Amino acid sequence: MSTGPLRTVNSRVGLLMASWNQADSLSKSLGSLLSQTHDLFTITLVVDSQDQATAEVLKYQKDPRIKIVETQQPQHFIAALNLAMQHSKPATFYAVVYANYFYAPTFLTAMLMTVLRNPTSGGSFCGNHQGASNAHHPFHSEPNYRYTELLSRNFLGPGVLFRLDTFKQAGGLFLSEKQGIWETWKRMAKLKPFVQNPDILLRRIAPSHYEFPSEPYTLVPEKDILPSLKLRCLILDRSSIDPEFLRLLRGAGHEILNSLPAEGVLDLIVLGSLLQLDQACRLAKQHFLPVLFITDQDSDLAQIYYQHPPLIRGFSFATSSKQIIQRLIQIDQQEAVTYFTGMRPLDFNRQLSKIPLLLSRFRTTLLVRCYTNPLYLQNTLDWLMRLSHPEDWGDLLIICPEAPPDTIKWLKNQPYTWYAPQSQTYFPELLHLLKQMRSSLVLGIDAGVLVPPEWFLKTLPYLSDPHVGMVSTLLHNSEIPAQHLPFKVQSMPQVEQSWKHYTEKVPHIRQESLPLLSDGLFLMRKHVLERVLIAGPKVLPLGYPASIAHLLAQLKYPRLMTRDSMAFNLLM
Repeated sequence: MSTGPLRTVNSRVGLLMASWNQADSLSKSLGSLLSQTHDLFTITLVVDSQDQATAEVLKYQKDPRIKIVETQQPQHFIAALNLAMQHSKPATFYAVVYANYFYAPTFLTAMLMTVLRNPTSGGSFCGNHQGASNAHHPFHSEPNYRYTELLSRNFLGPGVLFRLDTFKQAGGLFLSEKQGIWETWKRMAKLKPFVQNPDILLRRIAPSHYEFPSEPYTLVPEKDILPSLKLRCLILDRSSIDPEFLRLLRGAGHEILNSLPAEGVLDLIVLGSLLQLDQACRLAKQHFLPVLFITDQDSDLAQIYYQHPPLIRGFSFATSSKQIIQRLIQIDQQEAVTYFTGMRPLDFNRQLSKIPLLLSRFRTTLLVRCYTNPLYLQNTLDWLMRLSHPEDWGDLLIICPEAPPDTIKWLKNQPYTWYAPQSQTYFPELLHLLKQMRSSLVLGIDAGVLVPPEWFLKTLPYLSDPHVGMVSTLLHNSEIPAQHLPFKVQSMPQVEQSWKHYTEKVPHIRQESLPLLSDGLFLMRKHVLERVLIAGPKVLPLGYPASIAHLLAQLKYPRLMTRDSMAFNLLM
């Protein structure tokens, strides 16, 4: 079956396949590729040290589009791919296809259309099922991934189609047997972005007999991220921004926008005047974006600190003034993004990467606190593994403040990171652990709480308001009071509206009188929780009643509760 306009010499695809002892799935994989709706392609199959079973399968393959190359000794995966590329018929596009995957009939058509509709892209990639055809695996749905985003999401695997010219610019060679094909995709993505096709167009039908790297590529920021950090910055008023900062921003290759883009996503909101403060807050809330305030004026800090204190914690600040740096440390212990004339792009990017939520906007540490037996802990961990999340999770940290003997014995035989404090200094010790974890958010949960799969995605939007320090939820079947409000609450908008009317009638009530929470299940920005732990007690247990809520109130962080997705507490 032809694909009409796609059937041109410019849409020829070279499919590269390496097979080693893969007779169990090779026939189905080749059959799915030969049934593609786009039929202008060739398959170069490297049979890596042919075995009798594979020879029996290939005996029945007579399609002229398949070219078979045999080796006497195993070449391993990357070397076999290079051999396939060497023997492949010239094509405009290529794809690495796998002998243990079944490809949907529309795979080539869909992937080609994705690339052709994005002429500046280096290739396209799609998700895949890791098992039976009825298995479901959620995938992040952002339409376009730039290089830095690709680095934090190891999505590029069996479903990749790429341009030959981009492959040649990256060296024209599959690179590393040790790191696998990921190293090749990474180098290509530095040159041109890969675009995601949201469809799941392939399915794994058998395990691979090649030994692929067990661990994904480990990022080295100095080498992999900072030199290639490219941000899309929305600048609300250029005339208010220090020209030296703008020059450095352009010199490091960052994109400067004056309005919201029609396509793609923003990375950062930049402002240099208090006149744009309301607009920046609104956009940050709508798009869950970090905000960078450029200032050398001490009066700007003073006005924000005294009139909008939560913004000090919600914003990052950039300055070339030593006085501003010292003042920020004094009033909020915040490290400023510093810049100066003649700064190298690498050093400038290193400064920008300090902005909270910038490089890993949704990366989340799962903090599980266990005061009870391992059965409740196991149930909670099982439910956590089902949570939907827009990208890879961060670390899983299990902390046992009271070190139950049965739980500690169970944990010693589990592949989890866990910690049982040897003293009662729980807050300082937890603070030390959190500072070592590369994440932007913390999901805190007590063992025994079961969370529905949609909980994180339904709770996250409420945290997009930079004023909010913590979002909690209603726990069914819990001894913890559902709410501590003088009025009934069904949703967060009702909280805000009811609270507004209530404070108008009772003006002496302060905002921090809005508890609305338990500590049994919450979502917070990591840097906010770190501030809570710094201000917290030194010897009291982590789970004493309303501890985090109480400390947030002292730090003047509002807290919110959502009933959109309720959790269940087994502990009664």
